[in-house]
Amino acid sequence: MKKFISVLMTAVIALSVCSCGKNLNVSRRVSYESLTAEQMKEQADLVVICEPTGEARVIPPPGDDPTSVYTEYTARVCGKAKGEAADEISVRIYGGEYKGSAYSSTETQLEKGTRYFMYLNKQELNGETVYYCQRGKYGRFIVKADGELDFAENSCGDDSQNKQIEALYKSAK
Repeated sequence: MKKFISVLMTAVIALSVCSCGKNLNVSRRVSYESLTAEQMKEQADLVVICEPTGEARVIPPPGDDPTSVYTEYTARVCGKAKGEAADEISVRIYGGEYKGSAYSSTETQLEKGTRYFMYLNKQELNGETVYYCQRGKYGRFIVKADGELDFAENSCGDDSQNKQIEALYKSAK
């Protein structure tokens, strides 16, 4: 038993020495409440079609909590289905590169040149208005090149819910 513990401790020390100075990947699993299309609309402060401009910055975590790294994107508002917003808004997505490590979750980062239909929740932080995607990736839909919504990644589960989301999207055009 002593030999096993000695080997185990040596392995732990070797692993920690090898990882020093290396980029680490940190993943965060987040679960979201299941909502209907109507509930998503009711709970959102803003429902928009938007497109990231390419401007993004990493928001460091408060204190030493590495699980709270966000990337903040500037996005141009192309249409509104609910709420009022400026022509450009700040949208925060969980994850990003911070101090040599990559932080991620089920929420993928936004891509410049891609349009999104998003259900957003508003927060005032230090005099700035920022938005967070409602229910993470499940509150946003990619607008395909043909102008239709892509439900492949985050369908609401049944066709009637997707049709309600699509109707709200078309009202924002």
